[in-house]
Amino acid sequence: MIADEAILDAKLLVVDDEPANVELLEEMLADAGYRNVRSLTDPRRVEEAYREWRPHLVALDLNMPHMDGFQVMEQLRAIDGEDGYLPVLVLTAYQDREIRYRALRAGARDFLTKPFDLMEVLLRIRSLLEVRLLYDQTLSLNAQLTESNADLERFAFVASHDLQEPLRSVTRYVQMLDKRYSDALDEKGVGYIGRAVEGTKRMQALILSLLDYARVGSRGEMFTLTDVDAVVDGAASDLSARIDEVGAEVTRDALPRILADQGQLAQLLQNLIGNAIKFCGDDAPTVHVSAEQQDDAWVFAVADNGIGIEPEYGEQIFEIFQRLHGRGSYDGTGIGLAICRKIVQRHGGRIWVDSQPGEGATFRFTIPRR
Repeated sequence: MIADEAILDAKLLVVDDEPANVELLEEMLADAGYRNVRSLTDPRRVEEAYREWRPHLVALDLNMPHMDGFQVMEQLRAIDGEDGYLPVLVLTAYQDREIRYRALRAGARDFLTKPFDLMEVLLRIRSLLEVRLLYDQTLSLNAQLTESNADLERFAFVASHDLQEPLRSVTRYVQMLDKRYSDALDEKGVGYIGRAVEGTKRMQALILSLLDYARVGSRGEMFTLTDVDAVVDGAASDLSARIDEVGAEVTRDALPRILADQGQLAQLLQNLIGNAIKFCGDDAPTVHVSAEQQDDAWVFAVADNGIGIEPEYGEQIFEIFQRLHGRGSYDGTGIGLAICRKIVQRHGGRIWVDSQPGEGATFRFTIPRR
């Protein structure tokens, strides 16, 4: 809800060539507590006044000399563009439907019929202002969210990049200790060095994953027509060593060509196929990639016969650093599915999972058809 003070502080511009109508509306609005009301009787001055003052609402007569209300609305739309939102409240004595339809097409949001009714005036103006102020709030919050996400991406990229050099030094010296002095240490000391080596490897993997996560938004490539068949085959080829090691089988249907960032699509599919192979049960992993057209999007599916997921964790797994299993059970950084979601969102789609424990999992994501 919008606070009353915000509504009463909103800027209203009244445009009517009849001074009596202007005075009546000004008096009504002042008595209701509105503090920022301006008026014009010459429609030729509206464009300049609008650019200078940027009112939240314009109450506009249709039948005026020099310029009618339709021409004024055309000027205002040209200033704001197609994506702008300006509530125009049309003041008219006309009851003709065609005139009202024409006004709506020109940008009118509502109508006030002359002679004015006080309660109707106040209710219609308040309703339009609530929508306008909510629209402004949404734009502001979206801008803040976009900036926050950009800040987070910059921080993750810089922090990860700057951490790599000191980590390389630590890794190098720990490996030197292991190579040169392990014979001089007792079993406990050798164990400590082994843990340090493994810890640096995990940290290196985590930093590289953070860099991948940050790059999704800040280092993406242009969308091009992409052969998803070739992308899936390439992902399977990159995973061939692991596929051969566990005896996995990766199959696919005939897949479409879509507009996408080919590198990110490859990363997305490789992550999903790699997870399907990693989280396998007792049987050899089988992974199948398919796609179907639904309305204005392609819905892709990566299905496996693995250990499955509790439905209650279906959202949590896409959060960064979320792991359902300890490091002793399965390797990984807890960032892979967060990267997948970020890639899908950059393409204008969404991602989700259908699964039950012990029954495998099907990860689905959408890519809009362009």
